[in-house]
Order: sequence, then C-alpha cells, then structure tokens
Amino acid sequence: MDRNIPLVHPHLEEVDGEVHHKKRYDKYPVISFLLEKESFTDAEDIAIATEIFRREAINVRASLGFVRFIETPVEEVIHAIDIH
Repeated sequence: MDRNIPLVHPHLEEVDGEVHHKKRYDKYPVISFLLEKESFTDAEDIAIATEIFRREAINVRASLGFVRFIETPVEEVIHAIDIH
C-alpha cells in the first residue's frame, strides 16, 4: 500500500469530514486484491482486510474494484478485471 502514495500529493486536505491526501491526477485507477486464506482465516478477518483495502482506495483517490482469493477460478478473476 505504501507504493500507492506517489499517486497523490504528500499534502493533506479534508474530504467528507476526513483527512486524505490531495489529488495529483484527474483520473485514478481501480485497485483490486487477490488474497490467500490461511487455515485459520475467518469471515471477520476477511471483513477487516476488505475494509482496510477500501479505506486505502479512498486515501489514494482510487476505487476498490474487487477482493478475491487465490483459489477463485481464473475466469472469475478475469471477468472481475474486465468489468472494472
């Protein structure tokens, strides 16, 4: 996630009652994540990780496309990429 910081300015501003980096560009990418579940991963872990990625997208002015898992069929991931 630290590598996304160059997408925005180091300066901050208030947006919808929150503090976020100022925009650097007019258009931003859709970011998505492929995760690997561990044997002990549960629904709460997935919800927390998804919320972290959603918040990261907001902070770098992108949008969150999808969160999938490495065991997701390749065709499903390709389709998710194509619609975003």
